[in-house]
Amino acid sequence: MSAMIQPDVYHKGFCTRKKELVKTSGHHARFLMCQPTSTQGTRIITGDNYSSQYQELFDKRINELIDESLAMSGERRCLHFSPQAARIWTDYYNDVESKLGGLGPLRHCREYAAKNAEYMARLAGLLHHLSSEEGDISPYTAEMGRELAIWYGNEYMRLSNPLTFDNTAQNETMRLIPEELELFNWIKSYCIEKGIPCMKKNDILQRGPNRFRKKDKINWLLDLLYEQNRVVPVIEGKTLCVAPNFDL
Repeated sequence: MSAMIQPDVYHKGFCTRKKELVKTSGHHARFLMCQPTSTQGTRIITGDNYSSQYQELFDKRINELIDESLAMSGERRCLHFSPQAARIWTDYYNDVESKLGGLGPLRHCREYAAKNAEYMARLAGLLHHLSSEEGDISPYTAEMGRELAIWYGNEYMRLSNPLTFDNTAQNETMRLIPEELELFNWIKSYCIEKGIPCMKKNDILQRGPNRFRKKDKINWLLDLLYEQNRVVPVIEGKTLCVAPNFDL
């Protein structure tokens, strides 16, 4: 189900009446909510020719999916993560779960955050099917599902803010970000602060965020950053260093 609601209608209908009940009942948590920035004021006709190639390809694929759905007659296809994709999902689940309890940064939106990893899996499955991929869900598709889950999670926290109780602590902006991006931001900030182009891998283990100070964890995250071209390995003498992409 897809529902489009004007902002004023949403806020008056869901954010002012029985606001605590709407939030704590988990009603909002069952939706992927978003409010993209409006393009009004920028849709200028310039006379340039714009290609509709990708729009046509998208429309064609959607029509194929509709026909396929009608022909399935209730049959279901079970999708599975590849081993590496399953690791990405598990790491994401654990990262979110660790922030739900006690004084965790996601404690005020538990009703949604507890479902976020499930949304990641569902979104990855949709992307897998939309792209006509064969076999198990790939690591790349799992990462794309995670990025979408994070974006929707941030939108939920932003849009549901009026539903919280009148407590300043609950109005703090919290963000869900991938662990490798968190590590990249730390490496980049460290190098900028020290005025160096790269840093030793061992320094990351010794000085980086506490939860990343495990060799297996660092190796896993750095492998992801290498694939994303966010960092590159550099050998200085016999020492392995990591150089961040300062343009990102």
